[in-house]
Amino acid sequence: MTPSLFRTLLEELVDADWQAVIDGQRIVLVDDQRLEIGDAHALSAIIQAGEASTAAELREVSLAEADDLLNNYYRTHALTNAGFNAQALKLIAMHGAENFAGPFGPPPPRTLFVDGGELIAADHSDPRHRYGAYCEVDVPMSPEALAEKVEQWIERGEAHARYMAMNACRYNC
Repeated sequence: MTPSLFRTLLEELVDADWQAVIDGQRIVLVDDQRLEIGDAHALSAIIQAGEASTAAELREVSLAEADDLLNNYYRTHALTNAGFNAQALKLIAMHGAENFAGPFGPPPPRTLFVDGGELIAADHSDPRHRYGAYCEVDVPMSPEALAEKVEQWIERGEAHARYMAMNACRYNC
């Protein structure tokens, strides 16, 4: 989730949502795409009442600290498969599937790299490019077949699994 989307979603919460958090609920991040009110034990809770005593105060503090809240959340939470896939498919549509696929070895023109809660299409000018995920292909393919292969790589969860494997220590050590 991008910081701007997070801020927009926070601004869309109604007073009753903020009051529910004051009353003991939490604001939870669902599939890295939307916010909901959830119970106090939700693993994906991103906002709790803390020191705030009113809904207005909680809203004001949360909006003022939105970037920090999101950054802190993604330090300990990986992108969900659904959130990763949604962002990946947008990047593939924007840059073309052929740019995210290549034989094992040197990476293709673009790789998928997670920065905070945002998936980026790192190119050769980005020092993170070589650490990004891409779809490995064994044989030359037509553009249509390659596009289908990359889409399946994402939809089957292989791209997300690669991201998780590359970040295993980050989330599990």
